[in-house]
Amino acid sequence: MTRAVAPLMLLLLGACASSSGRMTESVGVATATVRSGEATGAPLATVQVTTQPGTGSVTLDAPADRVWALLPAVFLELGIPLSQTDNAQKLLVASNQRVSRIGGKRLSTYFRCGGVYGDNADSGNTYVTARTQVSTAPDGKTLVRTEVRAAASAEGTTVGECGSTGLLEKAIGEAIQAKSAAAP
Repeated sequence: MTRAVAPLMLLLLGACASSSGRMTESVGVATATVRSGEATGAPLATVQVTTQPGTGSVTLDAPADRVWALLPAVFLELGIPLSQTDNAQKLLVASNQRVSRIGGKRLSTYFRCGGVYGDNADSGNTYVTARTQVSTAPDGKTLVRTEVRAAASAEGTTVGECGSTGLLEKAIGEAIQAKSAAAP
């Protein structure tokens, strides 16, 4: 049983990835617990996967109000529909938005969802949640923090959580950096 579970663990933990770049932080996390043994004479294997949201943050010299004004354009360009805008908290939310591509790229670029016949991220039944908030850091600079989650299913299967590759958080951070640098 242990030999059969080992490839599954490698597959699950392969979904845990982080990215580097000019981001302060960009991490996608998935944790897995595997138990194997015998229960009443029948083989027993339990795999439990829990994902935490992928997070990314970037610090900018631009004023928070200017960065906040530019942020909706980043979501629009990436093709992520917004469901909530909170001006008081400078918070944008795309909650459980069904998307098939982000920034022209397949969803498996950004999420690892597993699947019997390939990554369910590209199944057409993927729901993405992204939250980005703009705030002022203690040093007076502007902090932009993004948190992403996704859930996906193949046709006729149960919806499962996906792990982030860290690339969507990075793309949002880099896009807002570019826009704030280009803005007058």
